[in-house]
Amino acid sequence: MPRSFSSRPILMPSVCALALLAAGCAHVPPAPVVARCSGWSQPTDPPRDQFPSPSYIVGVGAVSDVLDNADAKNAAESDATGQIAKQLAVEVQAKTSVQQSAGSAGSNVSIKDFATEKTSTLSIPGSQVVATCYEPGTTTYYALEVVERRALLRAFIAQAESGLAQAKATRAQAAASEGANRLLDALKVMREAVQELDKDAREMAIVRGLGGQASEEPRRAADEARRELSRLRARLGVQVSVPGDPIVAQALRQVVPAAGLTLRNPGETKDVVLSIVGDAQPPEFSRVPLVPNAVVAHRRVVVNIVRTDTGEAVQTLSLERQESSVASAQRAVELADAALARALKPEVEKVLESVVDAK
Repeated sequence: MPRSFSSRPILMPSVCALALLAAGCAHVPPAPVVARCSGWSQPTDPPRDQFPSPSYIVGVGAVSDVLDNADAKNAAESDATGQIAKQLAVEVQAKTSVQQSAGSAGSNVSIKDFATEKTSTLSIPGSQVVATCYEPGTTTYYALEVVERRALLRAFIAQAESGLAQAKATRAQAAASEGANRLLDALKVMREAVQELDKDAREMAIVRGLGGQASEEPRRAADEARRELSRLRARLGVQVSVPGDPIVAQALRQVVPAAGLTLRNPGETKDVVLSIVGDAQPPEFSRVPLVPNAVVAHRRVVVNIVRTDTGEAVQTLSLERQESSVASAQRAVELADAALARALKPEVEKVLESVVDAK
């Protein structure tokens, strides 16, 4: 069934557009839009019959009721890419399930990792749109996309091997940053290496699922880099100082381990990457009209979060609260401080996580 087009997908350009040529398959330029389509539902229908299975994987994309010709073309081609991706994902998952049932090593590949419904940023390496046509009677635009299986496997392997080399250089950069005691920089760079290696491992899993010979090195390297990432994160220390407001100070100290970081004592310098300094303003008091003995305490605190290695100000938070009490002015201050602490904790935790988990 042709699909109604709701939003224009954004496709990444193919990184291996010449892979079919490298495999010895002649380039077939996209056919012009014609008044009648021959019907591409069956493998024996031309021009599908030029690309037999299993040597080729074929996707037929269709979109209807799109007035703009360029939008219709893009949508149909995107749908064709998605059809190929779904076939590949099903084949990879089926192969992987058999391997796992037999006790073979290998990571499963989710369809969500490999293809999405209709809109996708996926590019099938080596794929080509070889024909398009328009059917006025049904106002449907069709696109025929093909990829040669061997070229696809070679392209995925080449991408994974290139990514593996890039990740190796990235890990070396992270080690250099750690050696210079720039732990946050090292953490960020190591995370980039993990992301690249995970992508490489998925590509090798796809190759394996499609019956090709795939290296386990990206998966092993990803596991090793992830352990390095955990080790680096465990080193990160944070100091907290809020003179004159023990309630707020205690709340901020609790935030540090909650964010997965290590609380360092004042005066420590080893592996301290962030400093949280709070400036609690003296309380101001007022009375509650018509309420005898009620005192309102107004409390304000300014919290500065600073990178200790660079002196860079990460974030400044300014909050104020007021609470009343009929017991005493001191009790009103304590209640206001507790309200400040409750409000500050999620804000500071959010800042810490944004710094540590910065992409």
